[in-house]
Amino acid sequence: MASEFFESQSPHESNQYPQTSEDANLGLKATAIEDNETRSTRRDPLTTIQNGVRRNENNAGAISPAVYQAINTLNIERLREEMVLLAKTDPAVHQRLASRLTVPGKDVIRYHEDTESEDGYELGGESDDNDEEEDQEEGDQQPKKQQCPPPKQDKPIAVGNDETTPRYVQCENCDAYFDVTQNKTGDCRWHPGHKNVYDDEDFWADHDEQIHGYLDDLKDDSEYAEGYIYDCCNKRSDLSPCKYTRHKAASNVIVQAPPMPNSSHLSRKRKAEDELRHPIRKLWE
Repeated sequence: MASEFFESQSPHESNQYPQTSEDANLGLKATAIEDNETRSTRRDPLTTIQNGVRRNENNAGAISPAVYQAINTLNIERLREEMVLLAKTDPAVHQRLASRLTVPGKDVIRYHEDTESEDGYELGGESDDNDEEEDQEEGDQQPKKQQCPPPKQDKPIAVGNDETTPRYVQCENCDAYFDVTQNKTGDCRWHPGHKNVYDDEDFWADHDEQIHGYLDDLKDDSEYAEGYIYDCCNKRSDLSPCKYTRHKAASNVIVQAPPMPNSSHLSRKRKAEDELRHPIRKLWE
């Protein structure tokens, strides 16, 4: 009878409760391991944004394709309006734009207007690199004691050293945009003269102004560059320019100090003013 009773029970019913404390501990450990595995594979829900698309917060700095396309296709006037609006309404955006688009006056590389210091790469001249090599050779032959030069004072420009100015501006000579803090001699290549028609019979032999256009209207057309020359160097407009200088803008040109008046001129001026104030004194002198 006993054997029939145990045989009638199913395996699940016979193992429903552990028979010893050791079996109970093993069962609890197995349950805990299963719970830990379930938690480790569980992922946090993604954040839902306005258009219903879910995104991962780890890519918060990435720009969406729709916004990227909107910026690239927006006209420049409207884009500037949006930038100004963001700068006015969001202090963080204003600070970020200021750090990227403006620089202090002390960081602006100066431009010496109408001086020979900006003509280092002029047509027929030698570059500054050759001068440095010659100085180095002379220094190797006759070594001299090195002395610390005095600190160089920045020459005044339109803005003060502690004031801010736009970082990217347009050059007055070559019309290119440049960084006022990265402006080396030779970055700007231009002609100081004017472009005139080159009287070359071979180039203009088959040209008919009634059909191809007037010569004065084709000066900036690249197809006719060989037919014009500059009066500053007599070079064709399709060849390299004759001036290799720094870029020039209103913010980086050195401001020349006004000349001091002559002391003798001041004395005569003061004497004349004194005579006007005291006319009787002149009669007694």
